[in-house]
Amino acid sequence: MDDIQLTAQEVSELKKLHKQQRDKRLADRIKALILFSKGWSSPQIAEVLLVDATTIRDWRDQYQQGGTDELLALYPFRFIFHSIYFRRVGSFLLGVCAILSCTSSDNERSPCTPSQNLHTSHNTDCTIPSS
Repeated sequence: MDDIQLTAQEVSELKKLHKQQRDKRLADRIKALILFSKGWSSPQIAEVLLVDATTIRDWRDQYQQGGTDELLALYPFRFIFHSIYFRRVGSFLLGVCAILSCTSSDNERSPCTPSQNLHTSHNTDCTIPSS
């Protein structure tokens, strides 16, 4: 069943949140919730918001599982093929590691600038220098 029961106060809070929202994707999710509360079906909402009905049902499920926090969370890598994702994350983490911890020629850790260690081999031991 598509119906979501919202109080007048919840609808009012969602409308305020909608006005503050700058990301169109998130604003559409809020509109979908409000339309669900008015008895609209997933296909009807999908037609008006120009998205797939499955997407509308996913948004409904996200809201029911975690409220507006879950509904308005964006997961940029959710649908990217996992090996590409892990490769990119691995490279990113190695770059962060290189920035946070540099090893000098005498193996003492010292703070470094990003340009010092970004293009070196990835043999940096990923420890964060203690303060």
